[in-house]
Amino acid sequence: LVHFLRSGGGVPETPGLEPLRTGVGGHGLVYSIGSDGGLGMEDLVEGPPTVLLRSDMDALPLLEQPEEISVETAERHRAPCSRRPGVHHACGHDGHAVMLAAALLHLNSCRSSLSSHFCPTWRVLAVFQPAEETGDGARMMIEEAPELFNPKVVSNGAFGMHNIPGKKQGNVIVRSGVAARASTGIEIEVTGRSSHASEPHNGLSPIPVLANVAQKIDQLSTGISEPEATSPALITLVHMTIGKPGDFGVLPAIGTLGATLRADNTRTLNKLVASLVDLVHEEARRPEANDDNGYHIQYKLVEPFDATVNSDFGFSVVKKAVSSLSTNQYRVYQEDGGASHVSLDLTIAPKPFPWSEDFGAFTAACGSGALFGLGAGVDHPVLHAKEYDFNDRLIPMGADLWVSIVQEALRPSE
Repeated sequence: LVHFLRSGGGVPETPGLEPLRTGVGGHGLVYSIGSDGGLGMEDLVEGPPTVLLRSDMDALPLLEQPEEISVETAERHRAPCSRRPGVHHACGHDGHAVMLAAALLHLNSCRSSLSSHFCPTWRVLAVFQPAEETGDGARMMIEEAPELFNPKVVSNGAFGMHNIPGKKQGNVIVRSGVAARASTGIEIEVTGRSSHASEPHNGLSPIPVLANVAQKIDQLSTGISEPEATSPALITLVHMTIGKPGDFGVLPAIGTLGATLRADNTRTLNKLVASLVDLVHEEARRPEANDDNGYHIQYKLVEPFDATVNSDFGFSVVKKAVSSLSTNQYRVYQEDGGASHVSLDLTIAPKPFPWSEDFGAFTAACGSGALFGLGAGVDHPVLHAKEYDFNDRLIPMGADLWVSIVQEALRPSE
């Protein structure tokens, strides 16, 4: 599997296993294994206790660090540069897929042991999900296969993992409640009237409206965050476009403003969206626009993510899984080139991850579960950076975590 990852492949093969479903939500794959081997669609309803494990697998439209490297070298080694320029696994989803594939192969090889020690009859659904980066993948898979993703089928929780640069290798980060914040992009278009630049009084420029909104945008989150929030709501202005460069003879009629909004929960996020739209309308009520040909305003949300919420059960399962692996030692490399061994340890996060994750659609659809992080190294390049490359030393840690989570999720309540 490590060799596969270093070859620059997409989704690792799982020898001896055939997917239950392919092409779900676009390119999604679902595998099913259980106490009696692979299970078909007819076995889903009223089936045995079932755990869902999910890995994302999509890349990003980014260039990696510009190093001189031949295609042949990229194919032989863990390429510091993608074999497909402009396609970069800058979030580590290739590594996530390999960890889940490794766990799936191990679970399939020790079915009888799981049945003997944890649960006589059981099932694991392993989900390889596309389009996490856009927030569409989980939703599309669930909409296309609701018969798979519901509490009657996934009775023992849905679990997702993400590598976390900046945290030491082997550190597992989890919390109960909100695990990843809700967010959305928003594009607002304000249309006035164009005119000759020498006669601005005959036009209606969107510039005053958008300029005032840009100045006041930081104030909107004040008073919107709710008491239980761990972090204040946040609006980040990301772009503003009015007119065309080099066009000095026209007062432009159309301007657009783009922003990213974040909050601890979806309810607060919706309030933030409404407040921003209200502000734009308020600024558009200008004296010069008080006629039938005033400003026209429209907006759209881009890549919305609901908050990802961990259940108490999912949180407990992850904690127990880490504890059961606490004596395991994993070989890792240090920044000075040396090697050492680390064990898994647990951090209860005081706040949600600041980024968003569409895995929350699975926990919501299946009724329980948890998203957790696995430290990739204190000095590891950050996610979405051109220098980022998945830390291969996480593979055995992640695979063991998946297996332990299955065991703890299936373990009968005491």
